[in-house]
Amino acid sequence: MNPEEETRFAEAFTELGEAAELMVEPPDPAAIRGRVRRRRVTRVTVAAVAALAIAAPATWMLQHAATAEERPQVADDRTTEVVASPEPTTEAPSTPEETATAAETESVEAPPPPTHDDLLGASIAIPAFGDLTHEVCPNEPAALTAAGGDGKVFLLKVVHARLTADGPEQAVALVGCRPGEAMLRQVLVIEADGDGYAVAEQLYEYGEHGSVYDIAPAADYGVLLGFIEQEPCCSALPEDFDQWIERYRDGGFETLSGDVPGTHVTDLQPAIEVADAGRDTWEVTVTVTNAGSVEAAPFELRFCSNDGIRLADGTTATCMDGPVAVETAEGLAAGDAYETVWTVTTDPKEEWSEDAVQYGQLFMVDVHMPRYGTDALVFETATGDNSQSHTFTYDAMD
Repeated sequence: MNPEEETRFAEAFTELGEAAELMVEPPDPAAIRGRVRRRRVTRVTVAAVAALAIAAPATWMLQHAATAEERPQVADDRTTEVVASPEPTTEAPSTPEETATAAETESVEAPPPPTHDDLLGASIAIPAFGDLTHEVCPNEPAALTAAGGDGKVFLLKVVHARLTADGPEQAVALVGCRPGEAMLRQVLVIEADGDGYAVAEQLYEYGEHGSVYDIAPAADYGVLLGFIEQEPCCSALPEDFDQWIERYRDGGFETLSGDVPGTHVTDLQPAIEVADAGRDTWEVTVTVTNAGSVEAAPFELRFCSNDGIRLADGTTATCMDGPVAVETAEGLAAGDAYETVWTVTTDPKEEWSEDAVQYGQLFMVDVHMPRYGTDALVFETATGDNSQSHTFTYDAMD
């Protein structure tokens, strides 16, 4: 190699070294001018060329290591899964209003108010029924049992009502206990509490200025409370005492008058006629008249009798044990009448007991408007005429 070729060879390696340095960091004007001056060198030694040949690859390797994390990775043939980078989104960031709305949508809704079936059998701490009733009417907790059941504290009725104009529906319960002949009642708001239930508010304490016999949702909002002057006891009848209706809402009570929507305060009067239908068989026609001024709630027709009398299907009910329901009428308009016919059989007269021969056998029909079988407020204004009876005499038998 002649001197001129050595010079060109050295300049080529010099440019290669400069290119490697540019890969490490961008040049500034001073560096460019220095390189221009170096290009004017006409001769370099073989050692310099060798040094440049080693420095350039080493510099490039440093740059490759320093920027490896910044370059996209390329999968080789051994890659079994390629994870794609997420596509950039063009959605605008959420505004505070949108964030609040999303939070409200995702919030957990309040549980619905409990029903009568939910609360029946539950043990709940409730206010006391009086200072001396804790043993007879346990209240911390009280095991809520069905009306007429074997328990001590009875869950008589549960309705759902809004107690304020813009408030949620709440469960309002009528709860009672009978420490003696008369029943004590109180009205409670009950709500879900963890895995159980708790009293949120006591709307009416027993005996404040009367006894609450029934409750119902008001037509718009609030709850209706049917009051009686005092709980009937012993030989007293409900009609022996004053009755009135109050509405509770917005934290206070208001006495209502006239025909109140959502109530069935009326007077049902039954009558019976008995006709011979063959040997030891009789047809009993039962007629119920609504003598009140408002529609009656659904009511039951019941019967009881002496041992020797039964319905055609074999149903018996002694008056000592109490009447049994035969059929249910779905309400009755004011002034209207409901009529039905039952077939009744009696024992052959030769099988009558001495008492039956002497005094006859009693067959009694009564009408019963279940107070707690509907959301409406129900009251029978005159219970003294709710039953009628017929006596089958020995002499009238064939």
